[in-house]
Amino acid sequence: MKTISSAFSAWFAALASCRKLYAIGPIVLGWRRVVQLVIPIMSAALGPLWITEARAQEAYAGVWAAGSDNHFLWAGADWAGFKAKWEELAQQNLRLVDFETYLSGGQRKYSGVWRAGNDAHFLLAGVDWASFRAKWEELGQQNLRLVRFKTYVDGGQRKYAGVWRAGSDAHFLWADSDWATFKAKWEELGQQNLRLVDFETYVDGGQRKFAGVWRAGNDAHFLWAGSDWATFKAKWEELSQQNLRLVDFETYVDGGQRKFAGVWRAGNDAHFLWAGVDWENFTSKWNELGKQNLRLVRLTTYPGCSSACANQVVMPDDPSTPQSESYNYRITMTATHCPGLPGTCGSPAPSATVVYSWPVDTEGTSR
Repeated sequence: MKTISSAFSAWFAALASCRKLYAIGPIVLGWRRVVQLVIPIMSAALGPLWITEARAQEAYAGVWAAGSDNHFLWAGADWAGFKAKWEELAQQNLRLVDFETYLSGGQRKYSGVWRAGNDAHFLLAGVDWASFRAKWEELGQQNLRLVRFKTYVDGGQRKYAGVWRAGSDAHFLWADSDWATFKAKWEELGQQNLRLVDFETYVDGGQRKFAGVWRAGNDAHFLWAGSDWATFKAKWEELSQQNLRLVDFETYVDGGQRKFAGVWRAGNDAHFLWAGVDWENFTSKWNELGKQNLRLVRLTTYPGCSSACANQVVMPDDPSTPQSESYNYRITMTATHCPGLPGTCGSPAPSATVVYSWPVDTEGTSR
């Protein structure tokens, strides 16, 4: 049996191999809270903490903006379950503001973000471009405006899904263009007081394509694509100083490298960006930021940690206590492994320990 100290060394090594922690101003790219240990970590004081096998999962990323309204986050549902939740939440004056669709275990899943609203709305999925475009035109006549859309391949055919909200302003829909053509259209429509509010990028016929939705606006705006994370976050910071806020972003793999693209519009409200984490981590951040009057406005998923690093520590709740148990580990203290910076704690006594704490969020029966 490994000692607690050596077990934690293995734990942190596994964490580092999966996802590093980056903190640059208000941007944080978080660690997955995952471990790769083949034995339970034992502590005489705490009892066993069991390692539960988890399969490969999606990575989540999101953009938050200032808000104090009601909100809701839902993930991993099939279409029937997602549509049912959309209808249920509509009765509670919540409106879908963004969604994602992806494959998990060979099954198509849906995730969504809701915020307060009582306006007319519409949801559509699983149709080809001709049908989607026709619905866009039909709903446009009913003063409904497309606010979010996705495109994906299902059964070998490209499909489209979208959510509409009430609106009567000018709007525009454009698809299947390369980057140069898409950028030119963005510039052209900008001169017509139309602003890009949502876009998609995908590969079709071996070529990268872009599609977008525009709505009326004459504020400052910016479009950026094809950069790595470091360059993208630097641009996010730069534009934040110019009172521009990220309103949509996408991530994709091009030439074997993960790339990021985004669209910005004028704004000076509080905001936050969080990327590269699993669902548990993401919902924890959603809860935390919600208490700070920040609301999730964009959700993106992409292939995340493989099964090699998706083993996670799961601590069951103790029903005999009123609180939700959290993780508190006592580890043998050393000169370099202490509450302060390495080398600042002197020579600890042989029995001295240092505590690691990890809070746990509870939602219903889920921890």
